[in-house]
Amino acid sequence: MNLSIQLVGHFSFMGLMIILIIIGITKAHNRGSNWLNIHRRIVITGVVSGIIGFLIMALYKLSKAYPHFTSNHSKGGLLALILAVITPIFGIMVMKKILKQKLVHKISGVFTLIFCILALSFGILKFFG
Repeated sequence: MNLSIQLVGHFSFMGLMIILIIIGITKAHNRGSNWLNIHRRIVITGVVSGIIGFLIMALYKLSKAYPHFTSNHSKGGLLALILAVITPIFGIMVMKKILKQKLVHKISGVFTLIFCILALSFGILKFFG
């Protein structure tokens, strides 16, 4: 099995994103002292990690003139990343009282995690299938 540095980087940063989002959701659910600040930092670090992982693969594909967003993995991953960027924006809007319903932020976070796991599953199937 020939693993390129780009593939390892993509997998590592995207995997870190999923782990940090899970930890962030858990922290928000369990609360505890200073939970909001910890939740924010963990999730934002996860989102940045996902953006880096996305850029690694996007730039690699661009350099090789490979097509983009042709697989279920890449389409699901793009949707997951978009949701991962939007969800903290909803959280900020809740904190600033622009958005009245916390539920929008919470549901968006759950869908982000679901699409991350789906994209991961499609990626594993693509790689090993």
